[in-house]
Amino acid sequence: MNLAKVRTEPLEYRPAADYFSSIRNLDYPIWLDSGLDSSVSPASTGRFDILSASPEHILNLSTTQYSSQKNSSNLQSLRDALSILRPVEPSEDIPFCGGLIGYLGYETNHLQHQIPARTKTYIPQVCMGLYSWALILDHLKKTAQLVFHPDCNEEKAAKIVDRFCHLTFSQTINEATNQKSNFRLLEPFQASQSQADYGTNIDRILDYLRAGDCYQVNLAQHFSAAYQGDCADAYIQLRALTPTPHGAYLGFDRQILSLSPERFIQIRGRHVESWPIKGTAPRSENPAEDAQLARQLSDSEKNRAENLMIVDLMRNDLSRCCEPGSIRVPGLYELHSFPTVHHLVSRITGELSSDQDAVSVLEHCLPGGSITGAPKRRAMEIISELESQDRGVYCGCVGYLSACGSMDTNIAIRTLEADGERLNAWGGGGIVIDSDRDSEYQETLDKIRPLLRHMERGLSS
Repeated sequence: MNLAKVRTEPLEYRPAADYFSSIRNLDYPIWLDSGLDSSVSPASTGRFDILSASPEHILNLSTTQYSSQKNSSNLQSLRDALSILRPVEPSEDIPFCGGLIGYLGYETNHLQHQIPARTKTYIPQVCMGLYSWALILDHLKKTAQLVFHPDCNEEKAAKIVDRFCHLTFSQTINEATNQKSNFRLLEPFQASQSQADYGTNIDRILDYLRAGDCYQVNLAQHFSAAYQGDCADAYIQLRALTPTPHGAYLGFDRQILSLSPERFIQIRGRHVESWPIKGTAPRSENPAEDAQLARQLSDSEKNRAENLMIVDLMRNDLSRCCEPGSIRVPGLYELHSFPTVHHLVSRITGELSSDQDAVSVLEHCLPGGSITGAPKRRAMEIISELESQDRGVYCGCVGYLSACGSMDTNIAIRTLEADGERLNAWGGGGIVIDSDRDSEYQETLDKIRPLLRHMERGLSS
């Protein structure tokens, strides 16, 4: 089959924040952010920043809508939306050639796992825009270019080229970061449950573990605060303070701010990769103490055992859509250090079966095992029982599905969701049979509290 080719327009290589400022006031702006242009370098598995706006279409689905569809057990709606754009030739230097960008919520595949949907869902489980153009920043080759799918309207493409080719950059990245924000918190973040209540839920999970229901269950807690202003300002400042390799800003009706360090699944050609995180330790400003914390995490038998459980779970999930015998684990228990925490990260790879596509992988693997537990279905049942509301975007995934067949998604941890009045955040951790209540509670704070404090101290004034 002869595949169409994208059209490109070179631009000056500059920080992504400079270019984002020129599109943030368009409809549905998005920024898939590697964090690589920040002055604080994260441990990175990324290479590209992808920016776009003004999609051709918005796909917005709730769990209730899935349950009313005949094929409620799959994500056929994504294939239908992608089919609006013709398939195009893949390119090593162009990860996104037009396609879907947005998020899929944690509960998206609940019906496929035979977990009943709640009667009320507070957020759409799928929200993705169909974008026919993108600005791609390649931080390896230090290039920037506009990429237009061949189905992008010529008039629209001309307006986009004109917008970017006539930009004047009067501010440096640091000046832009420090400029006055119209975003502010109206109160500190508050947890939706007490430490004692969270501990009670841990005790209930431990009972399930002792009974043999599960080996591990991920339990999360919810925080929220009232705010005013544009959360795009908040994201610009947060990503400068705590850059991550799989961050994202989605300017949808509900704004999504993701500072995720974790890749869920990437597909390039037929090659599939997942980078699950399991195992966390806080950072210290004292170099000796920080090194000790990193060593303790690397040497922790408990954290290694938890990580291995998730690796085995992901190997099993990927085996359902990859060629038999192709699953490999080239990285196990690798220490990755980020601005606020250390993590243990593993890497699983495979080759996509000829009868499967990127949507198939999401059908088989979402939600990611690192934020459910093992076995996955029983862990999800327990989570649904104990957590009082849907997670929504939290622990789902944010990313793209391209018309060239490629895909890249994060696990939406360290992720905030804004509904116009309140900013919602979550923190969680994996509970195993030898877990300590206080330590597990503290781990959830170690993960999310630095992000919340950045907002409370740096953004509320």
